[in-house]
Amino acid sequence: MDQKKPPAETNPPNWDYKGINNPETWGDLSEKFALCKTGQNQSPIDLDLAETQTTRDIELKYATVVFEVENNGHSIQVNYPKGSYAQIGEDIYDLLQFHFHTPSEHTVAGKASTMEVHLVHANEAGDIAILSAMIEPGIESYDVSKVWRNIPEVGASKKSGLVVNAANLLPKDLSHTRYSGSLTTPPCSENVTWLVMNEPITLSSEQIETFQSLYPMNARPTQRTIQTDEPLNVEEQPNIIEFLQNNL
Repeated sequence: MDQKKPPAETNPPNWDYKGINNPETWGDLSEKFALCKTGQNQSPIDLDLAETQTTRDIELKYATVVFEVENNGHSIQVNYPKGSYAQIGEDIYDLLQFHFHTPSEHTVAGKASTMEVHLVHANEAGDIAILSAMIEPGIESYDVSKVWRNIPEVGASKKSGLVVNAANLLPKDLSHTRYSGSLTTPPCSENVTWLVMNEPITLSSEQIETFQSLYPMNARPTQRTIQTDEPLNVEEQPNIIEFLQNNL
């Protein structure tokens, strides 16, 4: 008599930043999350900006749009309608959404920032590019204030009726550090190009406290460090330095 096979997994168990489903266990929660444990190019990482800066051009074509806010139980996420994109070199990546983490997931020379914002993009091939900016206390963000006023209950989304432009979630100077990594949440997929801005943006202390009252900690720990004595890949184009995070 044939032994019955266990039913195929449909919905992986919920993951979290604390408790028994914390980041250290993500890779064991589901086969779909295996890369969280076995991946070789996982994010976030610790950066050395002196060694990894790049001036590769980024052209932002973000529209001012009526936005939808989602409180997904892991972060506050703004879903962006179709039509906005970033051109990174010769590649076009459509803007899908942006969301927030506290403290920052990426660190610089071992130091975390107060928060971090991720602008998530995808191209037609399904490759992902994430533009990321550190957040420090300072001047209030008008766009974020509109997002915060429309935060729904956990598990719900809300159409705001207000407008934002995601370009206001990035510094004016788009100099950045670029590397190949992964999603920082399950399934930890590794088809991700990261562009971490060298300059931070600011939120007011009150805006930071509003987010932290909902999500006191929603950051995956750093997975590896770019060492200053490791080789850098310098492209033939002048003034462009990229660290390719392969087989670290």
